[in-house]
Amino acid sequence: MTVINATSSTLRQAVRNKALSSGNLFKPYQLGNLSLKHRIVMAPMTRLRAGEKDGIPSEWAIDYYSSRATDGGLIITEAVSPSLKSRVWNYIPCIESEDQIKRWKEITEAVHAKGGKIIIQLAQAG
Repeated sequence: MTVINATSSTLRQAVRNKALSSGNLFKPYQLGNLSLKHRIVMAPMTRLRAGEKDGIPSEWAIDYYSSRATDGGLIITEAVSPSLKSRVWNYIPCIESEDQIKRWKEITEAVHAKGGKIIIQLAQAG
């Protein structure tokens, strides 16, 4: 085990150098039946860009996720509610109705076109 006692900027540089020198970041990874070419993953971030009343992800979401897709990388979506009634806030996307599912398919196809993988973070409130 290596112990580093340093300032935050020095610590960030040491961590970055360790990650790059170990090579694990760029090695393939198998997660169940999901194969990734590298281990760079986009963590979920709340965007609140779905319709207030219908929960359909906006067209902006297609560009948002596809522009962040990398060949062989993984994107975890923002929190997605299984129904309109189970949302914590308005503007959280849902995956219940045919129109909501259709938009998620468009988002998924756009990410796949860039060689990326995408999974939904389901969030049930209450």
